[in-house]
Amino acid sequence: MLTQALKSEIDRRGRFIQTRNKNEAAYRIYGGINHYQKTGNLLDSGNQELSSEITVIVKLEIQESGGDKILLERDEILSRAYYSDQLGFKESEEQAQARLMNNLAIRISQESENAW
Repeated sequence: MLTQALKSEIDRRGRFIQTRNKNEAAYRIYGGINHYQKTGNLLDSGNQELSSEITVIVKLEIQESGGDKILLERDEILSRAYYSDQLGFKESEEQAQARLMNNLAIRISQESENAW
């Protein structure tokens, strides 16, 4: 889900050209989700979750085609999403995850552009 969101965001911005062939790429982005946590942050009187928070930390690395690493301002990016299926704007955990992945894709694209 994050990979597709990142590809779409990079395409939308138009500052990098994507290629399927790894050997043709001038830069390569590597990363992964290091931490994923879902916590209930608002409970009712019966200890049932009314709203929840998803926290994700992504580790990021950019390499030039020769293998040299490019120094990033931040090599870990933290993002959070709050959601509830009972209060306010109602959405499911899956919808919140999709929103979170889109936000992460924007932040990863910004970090990539800043490093470039």
